[in-house]
Amino acid sequence: MAQEPDNLVLSLLRDIRATLDVHTAKFVQIDKRFDAVDKRLDTLTAQVTYAFGVAGMANTQAGLVDSRVDEITDWKKQVDLKQAEFDRRLARVEEKV
Repeated sequence: MAQEPDNLVLSLLRDIRATLDVHTAKFVQIDKRFDAVDKRLDTLTAQVTYAFGVAGMANTQAGLVDSRVDEITDWKKQVDLKQAEFDRRLARVEEKV
């Protein structure tokens, strides 16, 4: 009977070791899955960063185009005013002739 407690402890330790082996194998699988997720997340992060960069550049370009359109619109208004003044002067000259 004196041997039985030792055998019981050894039996329990073997069971614990077997359970640890199973858990270790599962952790290895989970680590592999996390590695794949990390790679995908890194790729996604790079793509989102690139997309925001492109969007920022497009926004800047759109702002430049808008300001250029405003400048051209102002210039056209000035040309139209000068054209109207020219037409009035020409009409006066034609009246005198």
